[in-house]
Amino acid sequence: MTNRRNWDDPRDKKFRLDVRKRDNGCCKWPGCRNKKFTEVHHIFPRSKYPQYEYSIDHAILLCIKHHKMVTGKEDVYAFKLLGLVKKKYGHNS
Repeated sequence: MTNRRNWDDPRDKKFRLDVRKRDNGCCKWPGCRNKKFTEVHHIFPRSKYPQYEYSIDHAILLCIKHHKMVTGKEDVYAFKLLGLVKKKYGHNS
């Protein structure tokens, strides 16, 4: 598994669309409602946890500012973000 995604993979496209729909196109960082320039963030890195690659229960929509803030620091932010997904959206993994 590489850390690069395949933009043409239909599973990847569906996964990203499903996360965007679930999160109403808004950054889900507490207090941020940014709808512009959002990105789907894998809460646990795909390179270390390939089993979660297409799991919307392990992904969250973030604006660029918050995505940059958490990327590379998943060990610090992962459980906070996972808690947001489970608490606010009732998803169970």
